[in-house]
Amino acid sequence: MIQSAACRRYPNVPLPMTPSHSFRPATTIDEVIDALAAIVREERARRSKHGLFAALYLQVTRAVKHGIAADEFDDGARMERLDVLFANRYLAAYSAWEQGQPMPHSWRVAFESTEEGRTCILQDLLLGMNAHINVDLALAAAETGGAELLALEGDFMRINKLLHSLVDRVQDVIDRDSPLMDLADRLCGRADELAGTFVMDRARDEAWAQAVAIAPLVGNARAAHIALLDRSISRLGRVVARPPSLLIRAVLTAVRLTERRPIEDTIARLSSLVPESITPAPRAASPRARVA
Repeated sequence: MIQSAACRRYPNVPLPMTPSHSFRPATTIDEVIDALAAIVREERARRSKHGLFAALYLQVTRAVKHGIAADEFDDGARMERLDVLFANRYLAAYSAWEQGQPMPHSWRVAFESTEEGRTCILQDLLLGMNAHINVDLALAAAETGGAELLALEGDFMRINKLLHSLVDRVQDVIDRDSPLMDLADRLCGRADELAGTFVMDRARDEAWAQAVAIAPLVGNARAAHIALLDRSISRLGRVVARPPSLLIRAVLTAVRLTERRPIEDTIARLSSLVPESITPAPRAASPRARVA
């Protein structure tokens, strides 16, 4: 069971490069989807806000799976490898959180901030995205591409199209369950700008730049670069959780206090944005078949 933040103790250690002992890496995108769905079910049952990011991530993974099936990527097999490596870093961090074991600093900030209960729905989603995109995606891309990383760039950037297809639907859920978010928009600018530099496209662009920097590194140089990146992104996570502007903090507190309950209903709505399966469009008959 998830303990309160006060009961958890994590040693201040560098970014672990191996998952916790109870973690079993996924090997296919279907296994990733099953693992994410299990987390969502568990967190909904606990009425835990940790289910918010897991639910959103499940939708993104379903969208990637559908994109692979629809041949939207240059190399579907390579995209699945990227997706699995990417997801395993979140699954490992979640397992470490569950077991009270060391984890990347960026993920510890995300989990602890959400656990403390002083963040609104938008902040909870951004905290997970901050750690997962800015650190995990860079590492997964570098590992997937390796020496041929530049060949991955086109498919890497195509994921943006899939993510943009979800933005309006996610915003609808946030607007419904965070009725004062419109006030935040008016007083502080667009909601997705409350976190300053943390805008989805910019984060993914930075993740690609980091992947390019990490890919040729080996040994201690690679470990040092990753540790520095993790520390930097953990600091950004703290800004997302507690913005330095008193006005923004006050507005986000008001947003949180007026959010609809129970949280498991919000998790359920986020879990239903992308269908589990899609029916392929019927193929048009060939000209020869039509003539016949």
